[in-house]
Amino acid sequence: MQRRAYLEAVVYRSVPRRDQDGNVQRGSDGSVAYGDPEKVTVKFWGRNAEVLRDLDLRQGDPVVATGTPGQPDAFISQHDGRAYARTVINGSTLQIDAIREA
Repeated sequence: MQRRAYLEAVVYRSVPRRDQDGNVQRGSDGSVAYGDPEKVTVKFWGRNAEVLRDLDLRQGDPVVATGTPGQPDAFISQHDGRAYARTVINGSTLQIDAIREA
């Protein structure tokens, strides 16, 4: 039985802050105010995983990931022993974010 290649990446998603009415909060200069980033797991299989493994991506590189929602990953925190779940994306693409890189 041949196994398919698999690659898993954890990326951070920027989430705008919202007020009690659900409106996006803005800073004094009018720009969107962001809260703490949310960790998201992006999973790739097959040829996509092989191609991404060959790229020279490093922790902290600004990337853009696309895909479809997957089943959340449940885990027990080693810090407080509580159960949590992380958003999962079944990845289609992962590339350098040229806007942030510039």
